[in-house]
Amino acid sequence: MAVALLLVGGVAQFAWHHAPEQAQADVWNVSQAMLVLFLLAAFASAYRSVWTWSAAALLGSWQLLTVACSLAYLLRPWQVRPGEEQCSAALNVPFGAIGAWLLVLMIAGAARPGGGAQRRRRKPRSALWPWPLRR
Repeated sequence: MAVALLLVGGVAQFAWHHAPEQAQADVWNVSQAMLVLFLLAAFASAYRSVWTWSAAALLGSWQLLTVACSLAYLLRPWQVRPGEEQCSAALNVPFGAIGAWLLVLMIAGAARPGGGAQRRRRKPRSALWPWPLRR
C-alpha cells in the first residue's frame, strides 16, 4: 500500500509539469482530486461505519465532479466568469451551495445522539498505517 500511496502522490504532485501551459491548472486539479479519492478510499476502508462511508462518498463525489469538470474543460472550454465555479458555470447549477447544504446535513446527522460521532468502535487499522489510530 505504501508503494501505491507514493505512486499516486508522486503523480498528483508532478503530473502538471508535463501538461501544456494552458492546461496545467486543470491537470493539477485532476491529479489532486485523484489523490484525495485514493486517500478517502483508504480511510473509509479502515473506518468501517455507515457515517464514515457516507462522508467519504460525499467528499468523493466532490472530487469526482472536479475530475469530470476539469477534464471536460480541457477538451472543450467554456466561459467561466471571475469568482464563478467552473462546474456551476458549465451546467448553470449551484454545486457549491448544494454541496454546502449536504455537508451541514451530514454533520448534523453524524453529530446527533445515536449518530456516527458518538459510537465507539474498535480502533481502526489502516492499510497505510498498521498501528491502531487514536481518536
